[in-house]
Amino acid sequence: MRVLVTTCPAHGHFLPLVSLCWSLRAAGHDVLVATPEPFVAYAATAGLPVVAATDPFDPRAVMRPEPSADRRELLTGTGRGFGRLAARTVDGLAGLVESWRPGLVLTEPTEFAGPIAAAALGVPFAIQTYGIASRRELHDAAHDELAPVYARFGLPGRPREALRLDVCPAELQLPRQPASRRMRYVPYNGAAETPGDLGDPGRPLAVLTAGSFLGRAPAVQALLLGIVERLGTLGLTVALAVDPAVRDQLGPLPEHVVAAGWLSLDQVLPRAAVAIHHGGAGTTMTCVAHGVPQIAMPFVNDNFDHGERVAEAGAGRCVPGAEADPALVSAAVEELLGDPSVVSATGRLAADNAAAPPPPALVPLLAEVAS
Repeated sequence: MRVLVTTCPAHGHFLPLVSLCWSLRAAGHDVLVATPEPFVAYAATAGLPVVAATDPFDPRAVMRPEPSADRRELLTGTGRGFGRLAARTVDGLAGLVESWRPGLVLTEPTEFAGPIAAAALGVPFAIQTYGIASRRELHDAAHDELAPVYARFGLPGRPREALRLDVCPAELQLPRQPASRRMRYVPYNGAAETPGDLGDPGRPLAVLTAGSFLGRAPAVQALLLGIVERLGTLGLTVALAVDPAVRDQLGPLPEHVVAAGWLSLDQVLPRAAVAIHHGGAGTTMTCVAHGVPQIAMPFVNDNFDHGERVAEAGAGRCVPGAEADPALVSAAVEELLGDPSVVSATGRLAADNAAAPPPPALVPLLAEVAS
């Protein structure tokens, strides 16, 4: 079976697909990843065959994100951006589907071009989620943006997937989601060197990150530095997961910071007493897999849902990014570390994830869909 994997050019969208991609490869199937040209080099670090679905362009310029304090406006603006990105990508993907002739297209929830190309050429497609679902407002806006593209490809409207695989525990997932098959979330956080020394094992470790994109903002960097200082006063060791370029901009760091730069969260989080992050799907779900208490500081879109749903489950706290300051975050850390109910909740979510079928168990189902 040939499987064409399509993804938006973003770490948090692509990385959760890698474990299933390698499961397909290990079972003897051909896998080809297609993504806009600017993301090809990074996607190739996962060791999978990758092809550019477009000529070079700036995805952020195409999406043209519009900052807004209103969450609904932010969702619809982001959805329109994903629609424009798909419109920019769909012709290249359609040509690839026609020439490579996959038996199945596998994609993630906000990559809309792959499903259009698949449906237009009669190829079934499957969607794998990467965490808590995006809100309906985002998807509706994307599909409104894509109406002319659907018409151009002779489609009556949004194509429907043959299979949806959901990696999110039901307790965290938003209600009223499409029918799906559950799959275990197996973390893959990209190529990174695992620190050999994470400090005194008897001293609690906090993992702090703002993801691959938000951490570039000067205001967020200042927030991270302030949190680092406050965590030191609580007697915590800190692993700071940031882009190496951001690490260089931060200047000298306190002695209680034992690692800084790209970190493999899958390797670092099992040692952590708490994770403080931006509410990204990959970070949230890796914390869930390892049973780590979380404090989310969401700034955009589904980051809010990840933080709020984790808090509602009792597995962490949510401090909206616009309100976050080092004192507030450090107070939330103290509260979490002293609460046995949080340990119970994180253990419950981790057990739920571990009980779900692992990616290799879903490969025969994907082959059945393709046939």
